[in-house]
Amino acid sequence: MKRLAGIFGLVLTGLVRAEPPDIEYIFPAGGQRGTTVPVRIGGYYFHGQANFEMLGSGVKTSSLIKLTKTVWFEGPMILQPLSQRGEDYPKDHAGQVEIKKNATLGFRLWRCWTSQGTTKLLRFIIGDLPEVMEVEVDGRPMPQQVTLPLTANGRIFPREDIDIWSFEAKAGETIICDAAAKRFGSPLVAVLSIQDPDGNPVHAKKTVRGGDPIHWFKAAKSGRYRASIHDAKYWGLQNCIYRLTLKRGPQIMSAYPLGGQRGTTIQAEFNGPGLLRHMAPVTLKPATEDRHTASIKNLGSATFVVGEHPEHLEPAPSPVSVPSILNGRIGKPGETDTWQIQLTEKDKITLDLAAAQLGSPLDAMLSIHDTEGKQLSANDDRAKGQSDPRLNFTAPKAGVYQIRVSERFASRGGPSFAYRLTVINTVTTKPDFKITLDAVHFNLIRTTDTLRGDSKPSGPKLKINVERSGGFKGEILLAIKGLPGTVQFFNTGIAANKKFTELQFAVPQKTKIAAHRIFIKGIGLLGDRNATRTASHSTGLEHVLIGIVPAVPFKHVGQYRIVTGLPGGTTFLRDYRLERGGFKGPLTVRLADKQIRHLQGVTDRYLNIPADAVDFKFPVDFPPRVEVGRTSRVQVMLIGELTDFDGTRHQISYTSNARDDQLISVAAAGMVSVKTQADSFTVPRNGILQIPVSISREPVVRNQPMLVELILPEHVEGILAEPATLAAGQSVVTLKIKNCKSSGPFNAPFKIRAHTTTGPRHVAEKEIELFVAEHSD
Repeated sequence: MKRLAGIFGLVLTGLVRAEPPDIEYIFPAGGQRGTTVPVRIGGYYFHGQANFEMLGSGVKTSSLIKLTKTVWFEGPMILQPLSQRGEDYPKDHAGQVEIKKNATLGFRLWRCWTSQGTTKLLRFIIGDLPEVMEVEVDGRPMPQQVTLPLTANGRIFPREDIDIWSFEAKAGETIICDAAAKRFGSPLVAVLSIQDPDGNPVHAKKTVRGGDPIHWFKAAKSGRYRASIHDAKYWGLQNCIYRLTLKRGPQIMSAYPLGGQRGTTIQAEFNGPGLLRHMAPVTLKPATEDRHTASIKNLGSATFVVGEHPEHLEPAPSPVSVPSILNGRIGKPGETDTWQIQLTEKDKITLDLAAAQLGSPLDAMLSIHDTEGKQLSANDDRAKGQSDPRLNFTAPKAGVYQIRVSERFASRGGPSFAYRLTVINTVTTKPDFKITLDAVHFNLIRTTDTLRGDSKPSGPKLKINVERSGGFKGEILLAIKGLPGTVQFFNTGIAANKKFTELQFAVPQKTKIAAHRIFIKGIGLLGDRNATRTASHSTGLEHVLIGIVPAVPFKHVGQYRIVTGLPGGTTFLRDYRLERGGFKGPLTVRLADKQIRHLQGVTDRYLNIPADAVDFKFPVDFPPRVEVGRTSRVQVMLIGELTDFDGTRHQISYTSNARDDQLISVAAAGMVSVKTQADSFTVPRNGILQIPVSISREPVVRNQPMLVELILPEHVEGILAEPATLAAGQSVVTLKIKNCKSSGPFNAPFKIRAHTTTGPRHVAEKEIELFVAEHSD
């Protein structure tokens, strides 16, 4: 996951179209109320900039994000077979998010779009604590000191990265460490651990919320503690972002019940670290919102569901009526809740349990039984990836039936394992329908010159679903608001008894390249009147952002070729032919943002192709450190500026994963190597270190002059080394390294790099460690 589960987009297949943009992360993934947050957005195929928006109240963003320097750490080498997997390479784009002081806590959805289309939605979190950013440096982890309470924003990058946050705690204090990642769509599988001031593991209490760990403990002694976070498989990448909230307790972590009837006051129980059964009244206002957030002074807040039906708390003394909402919890491991319900013969009811979707850790099992205890129906997960159960039941005869709720794993249970079970009569429910969307973004390619009566749809299909209730079976007509007038859509209704339809579109060539919000409404006959329902997505959005995108006239064409034994540290030149399709302007070539295999240190240079060129040679630089025998498959991308019929200009691109268009090579050892007498050296403070360096060269390189230089980690200053020249036939040089009061941190290796200065490219590197002597000689 790299991507947020449950928010889907549609792609075009079989059409030559601009490469659709995509988003991977926003960093930091949240901010404090009343602040303006600089953010970096990882995007694909933006070509310099993209439109940016965040939905919902209380936030304001820069309308455009622009390309900035992408933070990149290569990390350890990945060996086969993992090295043969795909990897994407988003580029960082700078923007900002302004958060109002009164902004509602929780998440906001954001997205981008360009001339090439629209993107999916991702989440941004609004918090109420001070926030800090990780100082990202390559190399061994270094603790970053922070002051509680706060939310620390970091990411596990590169692979095998470990982040350490250091904080002061006093003896007897309750400290809460809440690591959020999957809750806002990060692929990070976070592992959290705590160390005391002596470096010993702290045996903290633990729970999981939304797949993320939460630990809390009572400090045994005063001092500086450490919270460490890494990926469960020691993976890591640009998008492995997290938010680690560190604070003192007590703190609300769960509430019971999870909701109540609109316009009533419930007596809520709050639990959490340093907090046990704190009771407080919560009034659910008669407004139309279906959620109510209650803040409890000095303890935090909790969100409650606002319902319409009568509510019951366990244990219910007698059979409950229908409709009802049953509030319970699995208070201890192995517990089963039993509810009684009175039904008449052939009563049809729906049992809909909400737990995980409301933040409860309960993985519920739901079943219905007769008076003798015989199971008549059961459900575990309502759908793949949705652990809350739901079932429909028809009573075979009149009588009292038992509804049972339990935890899937008998070892789990506790005050936070709460649920809300809605019971309604399916037959007595009034006829109605709900229109739902599978997608929140959708891209349409311009495919026709003009629209005629016999125009045919092409491209992707936008699926429109209907949920029918109360026996409604009729036809539903569809209407779309916001669609450009030049665009025609087909399949304008959902037939009687059908569960969905698929809209298709015809887009004439002279439709402006732009993004549009479209609203889809369904009209159905309920009784003697027409009822209109607006389509919505599971995120709550009632619109789809569509992109009108151009076809790409140009493409590159290669011939199938494998270069075997390509030495590391050399350059591969690949021949391509251009098919311009009438495009007469200049083009730029570079590596594509999405690759079907790890690049493993492969880099490119932007190549400009003049307007009259019909072919080109593209240089790809292979790193000196390679996995010998690995097959590399690299894709390139063409970028050009299109001037449209209305005079607007648009950056568009084309890329291809076809075998003939790939740069395919099998890696071999390089023709140059670097050797030193040791792997680590001590630099005198304010002094000079001399390192003899031996360069071994194959005959074809021996007569090329080379430059030998010291490459510093980006975050290290105060170390100077003049490059040394290696003449033809020479094999040993001396590097003079001067320490100008630098004390590091030397947590990352330095590199001694040797490279040719003329003729064919050959590069070799060796990593060394440097340490600073306590006293100069």
